[in-house]
Order: sequence, then structure tokens, then C-alpha cells
Amino acid sequence: MPQKFLLIKAISHNLWKNLHHVMELLLVAEITGRKPIVYWGCSCLYQDVLYNNAFDLYFEPISDCDIYDVINKKFTFYPPIWTYDNLTSDDPNKSNLCYRNIGDFIGSQADVVISDVSIYITRIIPFITKDHPTYAMTPLQIYRYLFDKYLKLKPDIKKEIEQYYDTNLGSANHVLAIHMPGDFTLDIYPQIKRYNINMIYHPVNPNTRSKSKKPKKRYDHFKVDDTIYQHEIVRLLKVTQHGDPYKILNKEVQITLKNFHIDKIFLITDREDILEEFSLEFGSMLFYSNYKRTPINDSREPVYIENHLNNRSKGIEILRDTYIATMCDFFIGYGFSNLSYGVTHLKDWPETNIKLTYWMFEKLYNFSYERIKTGRYSPEEADGKYRLMTKMTKNSIKKVQRVFK
Repeated sequence: MPQKFLLIKAISHNLWKNLHHVMELLLVAEITGRKPIVYWGCSCLYQDVLYNNAFDLYFEPISDCDIYDVINKKFTFYPPIWTYDNLTSDDPNKSNLCYRNIGDFIGSQADVVISDVSIYITRIIPFITKDHPTYAMTPLQIYRYLFDKYLKLKPDIKKEIEQYYDTNLGSANHVLAIHMPGDFTLDIYPQIKRYNINMIYHPVNPNTRSKSKKPKKRYDHFKVDDTIYQHEIVRLLKVTQHGDPYKILNKEVQITLKNFHIDKIFLITDREDILEEFSLEFGSMLFYSNYKRTPINDSREPVYIENHLNNRSKGIEILRDTYIATMCDFFIGYGFSNLSYGVTHLKDWPETNIKLTYWMFEKLYNFSYERIKTGRYSPEEADGKYRLMTKMTKNSIKKVQRVFK
């Protein structure tokens, strides 16, 4: 029987979201008996100029095949938008999810199946058979099985991580790792995607407001004048946060410090203001990697999307922090961050030693954000999913009433 392949492409600007996508599709490859090929092409932020597959810059190859093994005129491809001569490019219409049903992926008879959209592992679990090693496992157990089996760092990156830990943290009895992110992309923030931010976002144009009349409430229609794209870089403003994130996370830190003998703290953050707050609080206990962070009160693009002379260094910075966190004894992270999510999957943590905090968008009230592309602070607001649901229900009732009039 001829060998069939599963081509796993990059789906995001976020390194750890791409890695979770790889693990999810490796599970599909095991279920279907296809040979996996991971290809992070030109759309990946961590792509090197002289290297065409960013994944191989950081990790050992998943299989003995690469993308050039499937660029073959004789092969058939699924989804049918793909052909042998466009595999290295991106599908600009992939967000409509056409031909990307998980059942069709698994049941396809094509020689090459291409995955360039996220397929959550909970959607794959129903297809796991009793003879598979992950049968009856929880999603967390499946992720840990896949990461342990497939993800192997390049030797130079692994050596750099071990050297940092041994030099700075190795002498401590117990080390606490903390991840507090400052910048996000909409494609990695699940609650924004879940409720479709474009349906609840209504820009306010101050020039159109009448000074003599009270402005009408804006949740009486669903008109959207400005589109937030899935991969647009945004910075969440303080008004969006359900409580002060530093205070919420610091409370968990204090509980851990009180209950366990913590000697050192390793901080992961992309913001200088967050680093400054922790430095004032914990002083010589605090350790962190030295790399460029977004300055205090700066509204420019996050540093991880800036052009580097060596893009590989950006990826190494992220991986180094993540793997150092797994070498620590305790971890407190942000539950909606793919990096924190990755830390939970790379190590079989005792339940008492890991805590993920959640501090934003509990009910999606008063959503405001800063568009990093323009650097302006938007005065936008959202009216909340419950108001929208109420209004939608009222509109539906009115439609029914009009029918029977």
C-alpha cells in the first residue's frame, strides 16, 4: 500500500500555538497511519532568511520526509484547493474553514492531507480507537504523551537552557516560575474567538456625536464599521481586565511563598513595566532572561513581531523561557496563554505545584484594546454578550410577531 502523508503547516504568529497545532495533528497522523511532515513556511515569524522550514530551526525532524517529498504531480491532495505547486504558500481564505472538517480529514483517501487551521484535541478524541496508546486518556494526558514522544530540541538550544538553569537557579532548593504576559494576538486568545469579537465591536467616532443630543445606546444593531482581523496584534487595556492581573497573580505568588520554601523566582514577561513591578517586590530573589522587552508606556508593535537580523533568536528566547520554567519546582501562569499552556504539557506536574490564573474577559464586558498597528488608544467598548443575546432574542420575537400580524 502506498505511503500517505499529513502536511502540518503553521497556523499562527504564536510559536506555542503552532506547536500545539503540530501535536494535535500528530495525533491525527497516528490515528490515520499517515506520515507527518511539519512545515513552517514564510508566514512564520520565526523563519530564518536562509532556511525554508522554521520548525527545523528549533527541533529535530518529526519524520524522515520533508515538504519536497510531497511536491509531486502524481499525488492527490485534500483539501482540494491544494496542488503540488502551491503547497509552500498560504491559503488566504482558510478562515472560512471550507473543506476543513475533522471527519473529512481523517476519512480522506488523498495521498496528501494538508492542515493549516487549528483542530482542538477534544474534536480528535472521538476518533481514537481502543488499540491506540492514548485511548481513555484526558486531553492533558494526551498532550503530555505527544510532547514527550515527538518534541526534541536542537542540541545547542538544549545546552543553552541547561547552562542558564545551572548557573542561575540550580543552587536553589525550590524555584518558582511565573509567566505574566503583556501582549496578545487575537488568534491566540480563545474567548475573543469564541464570541466573535467582530459581532460585539462598535467603534465610536467622536466627530459624529451630537453635543446637543444624548447619544443613542449602540447595542440596538449589529453594524460593524471596523473589522478586527484574526491575526491582528492587540494590547489589552486595563479597562478590559476583570480585576488587576498583577494583584491577582501576586496573591497566588504570596500563597506559594508562604506554603513552600521558595528560594528563587524566575519571571517570564514581554513587558518592562511588569518586570519592574516584580523587581521592586522580590529584589534579589528574581531572575529573568535578558532580551528586548516592550518599554514602559510604549504603544508600538510588540517586540516579538519586529524584524530581527536573526529571527531564530526570537524563537530561542521563547523556548528558553518555557523550558526553564519546566525545570523549576513550581509554576504560576496565565491560563489563556499558549506559553503557559505549553509549560503544563511539557512536564507531568504535581497538582499542588502548578497554578493557572484567569483575569480577563470573564463576561466580556467593556472590551477595549489598543491597535498596535496604528499605535492609537481606541475608545471602543462592547456591550457584553448577555445584552447582545437579550437584544437578539427581542429581535427574534419581533420578527415572529410581524409574521402573525
